[in-house]
Amino acid sequence: MNIKQMIQLNNQLRKKLTPENEAYYGEMIVYMRTSPILQKKSEGVLLELLNHLIEAQNQGKSAEEVFGDNPIQYCKEIVSTLPNPPKSSIFFVGLWFIFYLESINLFIGSLSAWLFKSSFVDISVLSSLISTLLIMIATWLVLRFLNLSSFQPEKRLLHEVLLGIFVITALLIIIGLPLITTSFATIDITFQIKPITSFITAVILFLVAQFGIVRYAFP
Repeated sequence: MNIKQMIQLNNQLRKKLTPENEAYYGEMIVYMRTSPILQKKSEGVLLELLNHLIEAQNQGKSAEEVFGDNPIQYCKEIVSTLPNPPKSSIFFVGLWFIFYLESINLFIGSLSAWLFKSSFVDISVLSSLISTLLIMIATWLVLRFLNLSSFQPEKRLLHEVLLGIFVITALLIIIGLPLITTSFATIDITFQIKPITSFITAVILFLVAQFGIVRYAFP
């Protein structure tokens, strides 16, 4: 059973839980899926926990009675027994992210060129690197804050505020990238390509990321 099938089965089985048990188990899912462990291993453990909870529920037990009143510690103990992703997997996740984001960037560039009847799409390597880095950091922060907020709703507001501040700052930086790259023109690499070339490159990068790199990034 692959990861997608595990997630689908998990979603189906969760419908058997009571609202209280589903809420408790839902927090376990957030914690496990945002922890730095192999996704296939974590999904396998989540299915085991879910089946165990369903059996206990049929016997009249609650999730708290099954897993205890300290769910964070319980999840931490489980995560500590699971293997971390190999360095090669982490590398391919980063590569997948870069390819995916650059495909979107090039697609938007080609679309804008066609809409405004421009003959070329301007490419700035420095702008691409900065915007990609900021989006990757924002994604990491989202996962990290979700993990830290599991079973601790009182912390979510603070994390949402901090994330909002970073996102707004990142957007302002991205909007101001033309001014930034102008200031660092001596170290930036810029060139122009035709809109059709930009579009074809975007499609190729997307396909490579979606059907090639993804199998190594998420084994």
